[in-house]
Amino acid sequence: MPAKHNTGEQSKSGRVQLGDALHYQNPVAGLDKSLLERAFYAFIRHFPEFNFFHQPSFLIMLDKQRVPVMLLCSILALTSRFVPEIASQHGSSTRASKVFANYVRQSIMSHTAVAMDIFSCQALVLLCLYEWGEGNGSRAWIHNGMASRIAHGVHARAKDLAAKDNSASEQSRLEEARRTVWACFLIDAMIGCGKCQASNYSMSVREVSLPLGEDDFAFGNISIADGPFLNLWDPETEGYCSRPPYSLDKMGCDRSLALIIQGFHIWHTISAWVSAGGRKRESPASKEPPWRESSFCARCMAALEDWRASQHPQLVYSASSMNFRVYISRGEGERFAVINLLYYLSVIFLHREYSPFAMHVNNCYADHIDPTPPDEAPHGWWEQKYQVMFAASSNIIMIMQELDQRGIYFQTPFSCFCVFTAATWLLYVARMPHMVGLEAQPKSSLLSWASAWLNRACKVWKLACGWYRTLLALSQLFTQFGMEAVHQVSLQSDSLPTLEENMQRLAGSETAEPEDVPTANILLLLQRQQKQFVTSSEPRMTMLATDTDQTVQAVGDSNLSMSDDLRPHMGAETPLLSSSFHMDQDLLTNILGDFSGNWLRPFVDAEHSLGE
Repeated sequence: MPAKHNTGEQSKSGRVQLGDALHYQNPVAGLDKSLLERAFYAFIRHFPEFNFFHQPSFLIMLDKQRVPVMLLCSILALTSRFVPEIASQHGSSTRASKVFANYVRQSIMSHTAVAMDIFSCQALVLLCLYEWGEGNGSRAWIHNGMASRIAHGVHARAKDLAAKDNSASEQSRLEEARRTVWACFLIDAMIGCGKCQASNYSMSVREVSLPLGEDDFAFGNISIADGPFLNLWDPETEGYCSRPPYSLDKMGCDRSLALIIQGFHIWHTISAWVSAGGRKRESPASKEPPWRESSFCARCMAALEDWRASQHPQLVYSASSMNFRVYISRGEGERFAVINLLYYLSVIFLHREYSPFAMHVNNCYADHIDPTPPDEAPHGWWEQKYQVMFAASSNIIMIMQELDQRGIYFQTPFSCFCVFTAATWLLYVARMPHMVGLEAQPKSSLLSWASAWLNRACKVWKLACGWYRTLLALSQLFTQFGMEAVHQVSLQSDSLPTLEENMQRLAGSETAEPEDVPTANILLLLQRQQKQFVTSSEPRMTMLATDTDQTVQAVGDSNLSMSDDLRPHMGAETPLLSSSFHMDQDLLTNILGDFSGNWLRPFVDAEHSLGE
């Protein structure tokens, strides 16, 4: 039965009541306050990049039962999966999260019609995170559009009030509003990624100061906030002037949110460029070889390294140092992890754009299907960059391993994407080590651990299912590609019908589960590209083995490292590819670059691809 109309007053039973007029059942009613506190702290720990709550004020409101039910439900939609007692009341964590999210969806418009306040904005941001975790990237982006507009209005009012009243409470309200604006920016950077839609959100935050330190925020200290960070710098048209190391202020964990915002701005710039064509774009900076200072790659790398240099040395991850363990012992391991994961993710995205050139540098291709290197690189440049990417991928996995070993199961949409990105590069190296100048079996245990971790994450987030299935599909594709590298393989048109049948089986809109769609998309794209390849004037050789025996041994070794771990999950389905195919690295980069998790929206038009 719908709850009775209320005016926001406390009920005689002491349950938390909604502060605006709604007619939906209250899923929070009856929950012990201690469980609500645990859910709140789970959010603080798991999502340090969205730390916009003034925690003392929130807990006081919770004690007095003044937190809007809509806001509590938005928190529980994210964190009930981390509180077993709440999940068990609904039968499963998935069902519990869905109940709370549905309440937010039903009540948000009624709430905003009465008051477009910071509560409605924060609830929308958390609903965005829930939708993203469910794989509904486009829906999350729409919610964020609503949240950002409300946030700017709230921030403007708070700024005016704080100018008239220097009290600690008003300063804390201003900082909470400022952090909420930046939360909308981070959502836009995460789920937009330049792929689903172009992002111009930087236009609306260029006059917003970066967040204060955690202590100033908590105590309401009157502090001068940093000036606007974003100056709309465009690395495609503008050079980058690196700052001398001595001029960079070192920011520690107290300023972690400001560091995270800066890092996401740089990463979003890189990922949007990659999604929009990357090195194939027409701008001079994009066409420049990556080792030249005037190139997009060099400019972004300089900005990324300046950001890294602005961090206190104790915030920089090293497998041989105690830094990470210290932060874990202080309950700040997740914040430390996000900053470092963001750095390594940016390194991989930026340099992965040039991975096709490894094949030519190592003389793996017999013809020039992929683009040749743009110019003669400095001696050892390619080898160094691929080693850097391998180190970045390894560090991502080792960071997550360290957290797991300490009983911290840091499974969020962002961390899942980082593990997926690292695993795909390690898979690339394991399958084709001769292309990147690395050993045949580079720390295969990291790759196996990453795949098992993603498999576990599937029980927490639907989004992880898509990335895990994509990793499985890539494992099969890379295995077949590596096995056939020892022969001179010619693509024949008579191999296409079976391949097309497999894709129709996996991509059927009526039968495919949401988590199956990434695999179908990979195959659709491969099919479309292979048809274009086969219809060329002459058959071409895809690869030539330079050393048959060594290649067979390398593939065999890497097969053991990955396939033994993944094979139980693959089932006895029809092989993804029953014939040879041309491995287009640019195509794979596009597939791997989708951060939105919007698995239900195909990357390509299925009918058009299959009907060509």
